[in-house]
Amino acid sequence: YLVDRELPVNLGNFESRERLYEWFRARVPDLDQQELAEEAREIREDQSLGLTAGEKAARLAELRRVVRPINWSVYVAAAAGTANAVFGGPYAVRVAAACVLIVGPFALLMLAIAHPGHVRLGSREGSAYADGYGGIFWGGLMLGLMSLMDPHTLLGEEFHYWTAAVAAGFGGLWLYTEWVRLAEHLRSYVIVLAVLGVGFFSALWAGGTIYQLNTAADFSAAAWGESRVSELRRRHTRGGDTYLVTVEPWSASRVPVELEVSRATYRTLRVGMRVEIGVRPGLLGIPWVDEVRPKLSPTPSAPPTPPGKR
Repeated sequence: YLVDRELPVNLGNFESRERLYEWFRARVPDLDQQELAEEAREIREDQSLGLTAGEKAARLAELRRVVRPINWSVYVAAAAGTANAVFGGPYAVRVAAACVLIVGPFALLMLAIAHPGHVRLGSREGSAYADGYGGIFWGGLMLGLMSLMDPHTLLGEEFHYWTAAVAAGFGGLWLYTEWVRLAEHLRSYVIVLAVLGVGFFSALWAGGTIYQLNTAADFSAAAWGESRVSELRRRHTRGGDTYLVTVEPWSASRVPVELEVSRATYRTLRVGMRVEIGVRPGLLGIPWVDEVRPKLSPTPSAPPTPPGKR
Protein backbone atom coordinates (compact mmCIF):
# COMPACT_ATOMS: atom_id res chain seq x y z
CA TYR A 1 0.00 0.00 0.00
CA LEU A 2 1.17 3.54 -0.76
CA VAL A 3 1.22 4.83 2.79
CA ASP A 4 3.58 7.59 3.94
CA ARG A 5 5.40 7.41 0.61
CA GLU A 6 6.39 10.40 -1.45
CA LEU A 7 4.34 10.70 -4.64
CA PRO A 8 4.55 10.34 -7.57
CA VAL A 9 6.11 6.89 -7.54
CA ASN A 10 8.52 5.94 -10.33
CA LEU A 11 6.91 2.74 -11.54
CA GLY A 12 9.94 1.90 -13.63
CA ASN A 13 11.93 1.26 -10.45
CA PHE A 14 9.09 -0.14 -8.35
CA GLU A 15 10.01 -3.71 -7.49
CA SER A 16 6.43 -5.05 -7.26
CA ARG A 17 4.69 -3.24 -10.07
CA GLU A 18 2.17 -6.02 -10.67
CA ARG A 19 1.00 -5.86 -7.05
CA LEU A 20 0.61 -2.08 -7.42
CA TYR A 21 -1.45 -2.57 -10.60
CA GLU A 22 -3.65 -5.11 -8.83
CA TRP A 23 -4.21 -2.62 -6.01
CA PHE A 24 -5.33 0.04 -8.48
CA ARG A 25 -7.57 -2.38 -10.38
CA ALA A 26 -9.20 -3.48 -7.13
CA ARG A 27 -9.92 0.06 -5.91
CA VAL A 28 -10.26 2.22 -9.03
CA PRO A 29 -13.31 1.45 -11.18
CA ASP A 30 -12.70 0.59 -14.85
CA LEU A 31 -15.12 2.93 -16.61
CA ASP A 32 -14.57 1.26 -19.99
CA GLN A 33 -15.60 -2.10 -18.62
CA GLN A 34 -18.60 -0.59 -16.89
CA GLU A 35 -19.81 1.04 -20.10
CA LEU A 36 -19.25 -2.13 -22.13
CA ALA A 37 -21.19 -4.11 -19.54
CA GLU A 38 -24.01 -1.55 -19.72
CA GLU A 39 -23.90 -1.82 -23.51
CA ALA A 40 -24.21 -5.61 -23.35
CA ARG A 41 -27.26 -5.22 -21.11
CA GLU A 42 -28.83 -2.74 -23.57
CA ILE A 43 -28.31 -5.14 -26.45
CA ARG A 44 -29.88 -8.03 -24.53
CA GLU A 45 -32.97 -5.93 -23.79
CA ASP A 46 -33.25 -4.35 -27.27
CA GLN A 47 -35.90 -6.33 -29.13
CA SER A 48 -35.56 -4.19 -32.27
CA LEU A 49 -32.29 -5.95 -33.04
CA GLY A 50 -33.89 -9.37 -32.95
CA LEU A 51 -35.26 -11.90 -30.53
CA THR A 52 -32.21 -14.08 -30.07
CA ALA A 53 -28.58 -13.31 -29.30
CA GLY A 54 -27.61 -14.62 -32.72
CA GLU A 55 -30.05 -12.30 -34.50
CA LYS A 56 -28.83 -9.31 -32.49
CA ALA A 57 -25.17 -10.08 -33.25
CA ALA A 58 -25.93 -10.56 -36.95
CA ARG A 59 -27.80 -7.24 -37.17
CA LEU A 60 -25.01 -5.31 -35.45
CA ALA A 61 -22.40 -7.00 -37.64
CA GLU A 62 -24.36 -5.97 -40.73
CA LEU A 63 -24.39 -2.34 -39.62
CA ARG A 64 -20.65 -2.46 -38.91
CA ARG A 65 -20.05 -3.82 -42.43
CA VAL A 66 -21.90 -0.80 -43.83
CA VAL A 67 -20.22 1.83 -41.66
CA ARG A 68 -16.63 0.54 -41.72
CA PRO A 69 -16.02 1.01 -45.51
CA ILE A 70 -17.40 4.56 -45.31
CA ASN A 71 -15.03 5.36 -42.46
CA TRP A 72 -12.04 3.96 -44.33
CA SER A 73 -12.94 5.72 -47.57
CA VAL A 74 -13.00 8.98 -45.61
CA TYR A 75 -9.60 8.20 -44.06
CA VAL A 76 -8.05 7.54 -47.48
CA ALA A 77 -9.65 10.62 -49.05
CA ALA A 78 -8.53 12.78 -46.11
CA ALA A 79 -4.91 11.66 -46.50
CA ALA A 80 -4.93 12.01 -50.30
CA GLY A 81 -6.72 15.35 -50.33
CA THR A 82 -4.51 16.92 -47.67
CA ALA A 83 -1.30 15.73 -49.36
CA ASN A 84 -2.61 17.02 -52.68
CA ALA A 85 -3.35 20.43 -51.15
CA VAL A 86 0.06 20.67 -49.48
CA PHE A 87 2.08 19.68 -52.56
CA GLY A 88 -0.17 21.25 -55.20
CA GLY A 89 -1.24 18.04 -56.91
CA PRO A 90 -3.71 17.41 -59.73
CA TYR A 91 -7.09 19.10 -59.75
CA ALA A 92 -8.83 15.73 -60.24
CA VAL A 93 -7.47 14.45 -56.91
CA ARG A 94 -8.83 17.51 -55.15
CA VAL A 95 -12.29 17.00 -56.66
CA ALA A 96 -12.36 13.26 -55.88
CA ALA A 97 -11.17 13.75 -52.30
CA ALA A 98 -13.65 16.58 -51.71
CA CYS A 99 -16.55 14.45 -52.98
CA VAL A 100 -15.73 11.64 -50.54
CA LEU A 101 -15.14 14.02 -47.62
CA ILE A 102 -18.48 15.74 -48.26
CA VAL A 103 -20.59 12.65 -48.87
CA GLY A 104 -18.93 10.33 -46.33
CA PRO A 105 -19.64 12.25 -43.09
CA PHE A 106 -23.14 13.13 -44.31
CA ALA A 107 -23.86 9.45 -45.05
CA LEU A 108 -22.63 8.46 -41.59
CA LEU A 109 -24.91 11.05 -40.00
CA MET A 110 -27.89 9.79 -42.01
CA LEU A 111 -27.14 6.21 -40.96
CA ALA A 112 -27.06 7.29 -37.31
CA ILE A 113 -30.46 8.95 -37.75
CA ALA A 114 -31.93 5.99 -39.64
CA HIS A 115 -30.66 3.50 -37.02
CA PRO A 116 -30.93 5.39 -33.72
CA GLY A 117 -28.83 3.86 -30.98
CA HIS A 118 -27.44 1.16 -33.29
CA VAL A 119 -25.17 3.38 -35.39
CA ARG A 120 -23.41 5.74 -33.01
CA LEU A 121 -21.18 8.78 -33.38
CA GLY A 122 -18.84 8.08 -30.51
CA SER A 123 -18.44 4.65 -28.86
CA ARG A 124 -15.88 2.99 -26.63
CA GLU A 125 -13.19 0.79 -28.16
CA GLY A 126 -14.49 -2.74 -28.32
CA SER A 127 -18.10 -1.66 -28.70
CA ALA A 128 -20.46 -3.93 -30.61
CA TYR A 129 -22.22 -0.95 -32.17
CA ALA A 130 -21.27 0.55 -35.51
CA ASP A 131 -19.42 3.81 -34.93
CA GLY A 132 -19.16 6.63 -37.48
CA TYR A 133 -17.39 9.16 -35.30
CA GLY A 134 -13.99 8.59 -36.89
CA GLY A 135 -15.29 9.31 -40.38
CA ILE A 136 -17.04 12.51 -39.32
CA PHE A 137 -14.05 13.67 -37.24
CA TRP A 138 -11.38 13.20 -39.92
CA GLY A 139 -13.71 14.11 -42.78
CA GLY A 140 -14.65 17.46 -41.28
CA LEU A 141 -11.13 18.26 -40.09
CA MET A 142 -9.35 17.51 -43.37
CA LEU A 143 -12.05 19.00 -45.58
CA GLY A 144 -11.74 22.22 -43.63
CA LEU A 145 -7.93 22.17 -43.86
CA MET A 146 -8.05 21.50 -47.61
CA SER A 147 -10.25 24.54 -48.09
CA LEU A 148 -8.09 26.74 -45.86
CA MET A 149 -4.99 25.82 -47.86
CA ASP A 150 -6.62 26.57 -51.21
CA PRO A 151 -5.33 29.90 -52.57
CA HIS A 152 -8.58 31.18 -54.06
CA THR A 153 -10.46 34.00 -52.30
CA LEU A 154 -14.23 34.21 -51.80
CA LEU A 155 -15.85 37.63 -52.05
CA GLY A 156 -18.70 39.00 -49.95
CA GLU A 157 -20.37 37.70 -46.79
CA GLU A 158 -22.56 34.98 -48.32
CA PHE A 159 -20.01 32.28 -47.47
CA HIS A 160 -20.40 32.95 -43.74
CA TYR A 161 -24.20 32.81 -43.96
CA TRP A 162 -24.10 29.51 -45.88
CA THR A 163 -21.57 28.02 -43.47
CA ALA A 164 -23.54 29.05 -40.37
CA ALA A 165 -26.77 27.57 -41.73
CA VAL A 166 -25.24 24.26 -42.83
CA ALA A 167 -23.19 23.92 -39.62
CA ALA A 168 -26.28 24.52 -37.50
CA GLY A 169 -28.23 21.87 -39.39
CA PHE A 170 -25.41 19.30 -39.36
CA GLY A 171 -24.54 19.93 -35.72
CA GLY A 172 -28.18 19.89 -34.66
CA LEU A 173 -28.75 16.49 -36.26
CA TRP A 174 -25.53 15.20 -34.72
CA LEU A 175 -26.63 16.27 -31.23
CA TYR A 176 -30.07 14.78 -31.88
CA THR A 177 -28.58 11.35 -32.57
CA GLU A 178 -26.47 11.45 -29.40
CA TRP A 179 -28.87 13.29 -27.10
CA VAL A 180 -29.93 10.22 -25.09
CA ARG A 181 -26.33 9.57 -24.07
CA LEU A 182 -25.52 13.26 -23.60
CA ALA A 183 -28.54 13.71 -21.30
CA GLU A 184 -26.79 11.51 -18.75
CA HIS A 185 -24.22 14.32 -18.28
CA LEU A 186 -26.58 17.29 -18.13
CA ARG A 187 -25.15 18.39 -14.78
CA SER A 188 -21.56 17.86 -15.86
CA TYR A 189 -18.98 19.76 -17.88
CA VAL A 190 -18.91 16.76 -20.25
CA ILE A 191 -21.99 17.97 -22.10
CA VAL A 192 -20.40 21.41 -22.58
CA LEU A 193 -17.29 19.85 -24.10
CA ALA A 194 -19.42 17.60 -26.28
CA VAL A 195 -21.51 20.48 -27.64
CA LEU A 196 -18.39 22.57 -28.30
CA GLY A 197 -16.75 19.67 -30.12
CA VAL A 198 -19.82 19.01 -32.24
CA GLY A 199 -20.07 22.69 -33.12
CA PHE A 200 -16.39 22.94 -34.06
CA PHE A 201 -16.28 19.92 -36.36
CA SER A 202 -19.68 20.73 -37.85
CA ALA A 203 -18.38 24.19 -38.75
CA LEU A 204 -15.23 22.72 -40.33
CA TRP A 205 -17.25 20.27 -42.42
CA ALA A 206 -19.83 22.89 -43.39
CA GLY A 207 -17.22 25.50 -44.35
CA GLY A 208 -15.24 23.00 -46.38
CA THR A 209 -18.38 21.71 -48.09
CA ILE A 210 -19.58 25.17 -49.09
CA TYR A 211 -16.13 26.20 -50.29
CA GLN A 212 -15.50 23.09 -52.37
CA LEU A 213 -18.98 23.01 -53.91
CA ASN A 214 -18.81 26.70 -54.77
CA THR A 215 -15.35 26.61 -56.37
CA ALA A 216 -14.48 23.09 -57.50
CA ALA A 217 -17.90 22.54 -59.08
CA ASP A 218 -18.01 25.96 -60.78
CA PHE A 219 -17.27 25.58 -64.50
CA SER A 220 -18.53 29.00 -65.58
CA ALA A 221 -16.34 31.50 -67.41
CA ALA A 222 -14.49 34.17 -65.45
CA ALA A 223 -15.50 37.82 -65.73
CA TRP A 224 -12.47 40.12 -65.85
CA GLY A 225 -12.14 43.46 -64.10
CA GLU A 226 -9.32 45.92 -63.51
CA SER A 227 -7.84 47.17 -60.26
CA ARG A 228 -4.60 48.56 -58.86
CA VAL A 229 -2.11 46.98 -56.44
CA SER A 230 -1.97 48.86 -53.14
CA GLU A 231 0.23 46.52 -51.10
CA LEU A 232 2.46 43.47 -51.54
CA ARG A 233 3.23 41.16 -48.64
CA ARG A 234 5.02 37.85 -48.16
CA ARG A 235 4.09 35.76 -45.14
CA HIS A 236 6.57 33.22 -43.80
CA THR A 237 5.22 29.96 -42.35
CA ARG A 238 6.67 26.57 -41.52
CA GLY A 239 5.02 25.13 -44.61
CA GLY A 240 6.60 27.77 -46.88
CA ASP A 241 6.00 31.32 -48.01
CA THR A 242 2.56 32.71 -48.88
CA TYR A 243 2.40 35.58 -51.36
CA LEU A 244 -0.33 38.16 -50.80
CA VAL A 245 -1.41 41.17 -52.81
CA THR A 246 -3.93 43.80 -51.73
CA VAL A 247 -5.92 45.41 -54.53
CA GLU A 248 -8.12 48.49 -54.56
CA PRO A 249 -11.92 48.21 -54.93
CA TRP A 250 -13.09 47.23 -58.42
CA SER A 251 -16.28 46.14 -60.14
CA ALA A 252 -16.60 42.88 -58.15
CA SER A 253 -15.75 44.30 -54.70
CA ARG A 254 -16.54 47.64 -53.07
CA VAL A 255 -13.74 47.26 -50.54
CA PRO A 256 -10.01 46.48 -50.86
CA VAL A 257 -9.29 42.74 -50.90
CA GLU A 258 -6.16 40.80 -50.02
CA LEU A 259 -5.60 37.99 -52.52
CA GLU A 260 -3.20 35.05 -52.47
CA VAL A 261 -1.17 34.65 -55.66
CA SER A 262 1.54 32.34 -56.91
CA ARG A 263 5.20 33.11 -56.48
CA ALA A 264 5.59 33.70 -60.22
CA THR A 265 2.70 36.19 -60.27
CA TYR A 266 3.98 37.93 -57.12
CA ARG A 267 7.35 38.61 -58.76
CA THR A 268 5.70 40.35 -61.71
CA LEU A 269 3.67 42.78 -59.56
CA ARG A 270 4.59 46.19 -58.17
CA VAL A 271 2.71 48.60 -55.92
CA GLY A 272 0.60 50.89 -58.11
CA MET A 273 0.54 48.47 -61.03
CA ARG A 274 -2.72 47.84 -62.85
CA VAL A 275 -3.91 44.22 -62.67
CA GLU A 276 -6.67 42.15 -64.21
CA ILE A 277 -8.74 40.00 -61.85
CA GLY A 278 -10.79 37.04 -63.08
CA VAL A 279 -13.88 36.41 -60.92
CA ARG A 280 -16.20 33.42 -61.28
CA PRO A 281 -19.81 33.57 -60.01
CA GLY A 282 -19.61 30.33 -57.96
CA LEU A 283 -21.96 27.36 -58.04
CA LEU A 284 -23.74 28.64 -54.91
CA GLY A 285 -23.69 32.27 -56.01
CA ILE A 286 -20.61 33.21 -53.96
CA PRO A 287 -18.17 35.07 -56.24
CA TRP A 288 -14.56 33.93 -56.01
CA VAL A 289 -11.27 35.11 -57.48
CA ASP A 290 -9.84 32.61 -59.93
CA GLU A 291 -6.79 34.46 -61.27
CA VAL A 292 -4.79 37.68 -60.92
CA ARG A 293 -2.48 38.86 -63.68
CA PRO A 294 -0.69 42.09 -64.61
CA LYS A 295 -2.53 44.25 -67.09
CA LEU A 296 -0.58 44.33 -70.32
CA SER A 297 -0.21 47.70 -71.97
CA PRO A 298 -1.35 47.73 -75.56
CA THR A 299 1.49 47.60 -78.04
CA PRO A 300 1.72 50.99 -79.72
CA SER A 301 1.17 50.85 -83.46
CA ALA A 302 3.90 52.08 -85.82
CA PRO A 303 3.40 55.68 -86.95
CA PRO A 304 2.20 56.06 -90.53
CA THR A 305 4.88 56.56 -93.12
CA PRO A 306 4.89 60.18 -94.36
CA PRO A 307 4.14 60.70 -98.02
CA GLY A 308 7.22 60.61 -100.15
CA LYS A 309 9.09 58.30 -97.73
CA ARG A 310 7.63 55.09 -99.06
